[in-house]
Amino acid sequence: MANGQKGLAVFALCAAVCSAGIAVVPTCSNVRVGRISGSSDMGVFFDLDMDAIVTVSLQTNGVAVSPDRYPSLGGRYVAAGANRRLAWPAHRDWPDQKLEKVKALVTAWSPDVPPPYMVVNLTNQSDVAYYDSAGAVPFGVSNRMYKTTHLVMAKIPAAGRTWRVGSLPGDASTVNREMLHYVAFSDDYYMGIYEFTGGQWLQFNSTNPSTMHPQIDWDVCPVETVNWAEVCGGGLADAPAATSLLGLLRARTGLAFDLPRHAQWEVACRAGCAGNSNVPGATQSQVAWMGNNRTDDPKYTDGTYDASKYYTHEVGLKLPNAFGLYDTIGNVLEMGRDCLLTTRESRATNIAAMGLTEGTLLTVVSVDLEQNATSVTVGDTTATGSASGSSGRWGGACDSWETGNSVNPSRWAGAGGSKQCDTGFRVYCPAKNGGRLAN
Repeated sequence: MANGQKGLAVFALCAAVCSAGIAVVPTCSNVRVGRISGSSDMGVFFDLDMDAIVTVSLQTNGVAVSPDRYPSLGGRYVAAGANRRLAWPAHRDWPDQKLEKVKALVTAWSPDVPPPYMVVNLTNQSDVAYYDSAGAVPFGVSNRMYKTTHLVMAKIPAAGRTWRVGSLPGDASTVNREMLHYVAFSDDYYMGIYEFTGGQWLQFNSTNPSTMHPQIDWDVCPVETVNWAEVCGGGLADAPAATSLLGLLRARTGLAFDLPRHAQWEVACRAGCAGNSNVPGATQSQVAWMGNNRTDDPKYTDGTYDASKYYTHEVGLKLPNAFGLYDTIGNVLEMGRDCLLTTRESRATNIAAMGLTEGTLLTVVSVDLEQNATSVTVGDTTATGSASGSSGRWGGACDSWETGNSVNPSRWAGAGGSKQCDTGFRVYCPAKNGGRLAN
């Protein structure tokens, strides 16, 4: 025990759960807890034989402590070496607790098989924390802070199996836009559990451009009326422009944020479901905001919203899918990193070039997440500028979707250079190396 902190116990665990292949498991040893020299903070100290993401949970009297009691003790990326530590300002988080009764359980994760949840504090430089479940996220992921000043990412367990994507036979919305096919992924990846909100946008910009909800709550509603240049910029194969939202997000966090490719988005949206509702047993109205169920929002019934108008809605009010993502259908359309071929002629030409016929179910395509141009209807063969580099996803909260029909987890075309009141975005980040940008 360090610095006289008698009785304060720590248990070390090492975890690496890998859905595709075997990851090297980091080893933590020489674990001890004590006050950090020259500071009022406590520290969980340990040695690591390799770089790892280290998470901590606490117990008292053998009973798990709510993460709300130690919100500052999030998991971190820690470099290999002796005498590493996670700092905990216990005097601020839990001032009335006798710390000698606290036990800490330490888990080390391979950086290439990181924990299921990642939380980014958008107000601070490089403030990234990892958690082993949604329940381990302090105050719960539905807390308003995670819709405004923080960004919650859930890991999509995509690697190690084959996924079917594309529109289903008979879908009036997209039957002529993309065909059924299969994709496989080399790695898992993170997706934002919510559509990017006005409050999150304001962490990087001085004004909120949104037009489809009142100012009273636009910080928790999806940001919209933005275009490709503002969100991403550059060509489809390029890294996000430095001045774009994603470029600024990368610079602040050191993480490889981007827009998802088509296959990444659709696999995350469907979460293993094949139909038009991505929550088994749920109706579309329980999962998606559409024009014809908009008055289910309490803000219509309490008079906050004008009942004669169509608005977007606070993120996270409907049921999440099995991967913990909300509003992947409904609310707003979401930009993607691919260019959608929208006409039957361009689609037919592309299919013929691959030696296929209409209705062919493609064989498995191996996907490299850094490229991931897998759909036969997705491929940028001519367009390199920002104006052509966007495809939307089905949703519906604006007046153009007032009937609420044909909401499904497939794609719709959108011109990247335009600003639409029904179009926003959701951010993606690779899971490999904890999502960090390559040096």
